Amino acid sequence: YPLRRQRQMCIRDRDAQLQMLRYQLNPHFMFNTMNAISTLILKNENDKANDMLDKLCEFFRYSLDTNAKSKTTLQKELELLKLYLSIEKVRFGNRLNVDINISEQAMSCRVPNMILQPLVENAIKYAIEPRKSAGFISIVASCTDNRLVIKVQDDGHGQSSKVQKGFGIGINNTKARLDVMFNGNYDINISQAPDNGVTVAISMPIDK
Repeated sequence: YPLRRQRQMCIRDRDAQLQMLRYQLNPHFMFNTMNAISTLILKNENDKANDMLDKLCEFFRYSLDTNAKSKTTLQKELELLKLYLSIEKVRFGNRLNVDINISEQAMSCRVPNMILQPLVENAIKYAIEPRKSAGFISIVASCTDNRLVIKVQDDGHGQSSKVQKGFGIGINNTKARLDVMFNGNYDINISQAPDNGVTVAISMPIDK
């Protein structure tokens, strides 16, 4: 009985830590979005501002529906990511182009809630936002050797110093949540292509 109780307490502590780490993301994303809405209003682009606000409300409704869960399927994670991307699409229009290629087996794998959003947010910040021309982000996931591998790649002009720093809170939060869920049994690698562009690759055990 004491061992069972101790195990239950460990699970509660782990879930609480995951939830705390997850809450670090929402305020950051909300600040950026509200700032964008304010800018649209100042530019008298009220239709775009209303559209973004509606999408923001939908995003948070969806997010709150899964708020009590520390894990979700990759398929559900993609649904949330698409809501996020629809908000960013209002900001960047044709400058933001995203290609998503997820294997059928990977869709049912369980991952930490909102594991993709900070990675894509970093790609938008460093590959889309600084440029006036169109940019591309690729999201790929597959299962290999009993591990789920997720890659987020952009074609921006990422600088090596930024790559080494791991892009700040987004990546650091991702590492912390993966560590809590998989007890160190994960890999995350950030690399820069010779012809520009940054790839973030995550490898974790398949959890179904």
